[in-house]
Amino acid sequence: MSDDLVKRLRAAAKHPMMDNNCKADVFDVADAADRIEELEAAIKRQAGAARTLRQLTLAEVQHLSDMDRSEYFAAQTLNSERDANAILTDRIEELEGQLQSVLDRETSILRYYDAKLDAADAKLTREVEGLTEIAAQPDYRLPQPQDIARTTLVELKGEQP
Repeated sequence: MSDDLVKRLRAAAKHPMMDNNCKADVFDVADAADRIEELEAAIKRQAGAARTLRQLTLAEVQHLSDMDRSEYFAAQTLNSERDANAILTDRIEELEGQLQSVLDRETSILRYYDAKLDAADAKLTREVEGLTEIAAQPDYRLPQPQDIARTTLVELKGEQP
């Protein structure tokens, strides 16, 4: 899940329109995605441990039953399994909360950069339309080339003319 996200984020960080602060944020998100992978692996390990614990517990219960001591030890094993399940359930809920928090942050950052890219695209579209309009006018109405260049550069940089 997060391998693809990390690749996309790192590729986005190399985009020429991103400033250094944005790149740092993207790398933070990529690091968070790496952390998500670690948390997912931890959840899988805990689930495997729970399966193993369950299998061992069931085997022990069967053995004790065969030895005619099942009532005492079965109750003890069941309580131990319930305690282990409660601990694992709490840990899984904690990890899921952390995962959701990281995913929410990633989503927020991606929306922010999408908005920045949309704004830059709109600005570039306006500039192209303006230059197209200038190019379509007769020569006697054209301003000086330096004026056109200055105005275009000021608008592309986002400064006030």
